[in-house]
Amino acid sequence: MVTVHAADKAAKQIIDLDFSEVLNWLNAGRGAVWVDLEGEDIPRLKELAEALHLHPLALEDVLGDDQCSHPKVDDFGENLFIVLHSARWDEGAPEPVLREINVFLGDAFLITAHHEPTRAV
Repeated sequence: MVTVHAADKAAKQIIDLDFSEVLNWLNAGRGAVWVDLEGEDIPRLKELAEALHLHPLALEDVLGDDQCSHPKVDDFGENLFIVLHSARWDEGAPEPVLREINVFLGDAFLITAHHEPTRAV
C-alpha cells in the first residue's frame, strides 16, 4: 500500500497525492510530502531514489531480505536514514513483536517504509 500526504504551502492544508505526483510536487516547491510504503510496494522507493539522492547503502538496507536490523541513524548530508522499531504485544505472545520502520528524512520529504501494517505509522 502507498499513501502520500502533502503539505500545500499556498492553501495551508494537508492533501493526499498520487504517488506519481511526488517528484513534480517537490520540484515545484509546493510543500513537503510524506510517502508511506508498506509491504509489496516498498520497491517503489527505487522510483524516488535518484531524484531525492537516497544513499545506495540505505536503499540496500530497506530493499534487502534482511529484516530487523539494529536501530540507527545515518547522516548522508542531504538526508537522514533512520531505522526504528515499533513494539507491540500480540495476544498470547511471551515477548513483544518488533516491527521495523525505515525512514528517510530530507528538507521537504519524509518517506516511511515497513513490511507489515503498524499502528506507529
